Amino acid sequence: MSVISVMSKEQLQALNDMVEHQNNIVHYCLSDIDALRAKIETILQNMVIYNATQKLTADHLVSIEKRLNQMMEKDSTKSEIIKKNIFEFKRVSAKAHDDIRHIRNVLYDFYCWIIDNVPNNSERENGITKLEECAMWLNKSISRSE
Repeated sequence: MSVISVMSKEQLQALNDMVEHQNNIVHYCLSDIDALRAKIETILQNMVIYNATQKLTADHLVSIEKRLNQMMEKDSTKSEIIKKNIFEFKRVSAKAHDDIRHIRNVLYDFYCWIIDNVPNNSERENGITKLEECAMWLNKSISRSE
């Protein structure tokens, strides 16, 4: 049994948020992307092990975010010229974050229902892919509206 299979829904959500944060950091990284990914994967692996014994708190998440920001600053020293673009990570308000989390939870529940009730075939897999796209577009809409 893997560590992930014994994690609670909240812990999986926290891990999913960290993975989402990792993806946003990669967009900022101007050099040495492979080294940054290796560092982030190490942090995420440590988080999975940590989550197996203790629930993450807001203080832990802030500490992890600070460490990731420090790594990003160290790994992006080649060029300080960054054009304003639509691809950059945008911090959202607490309400928007709650809305995004709600969308994620609702779509996850629907995904679980699909897995339990719809025959496994290529059409189901296509539907799941569209569900993932739905989450992406809704989250982007919320983050852009701020």
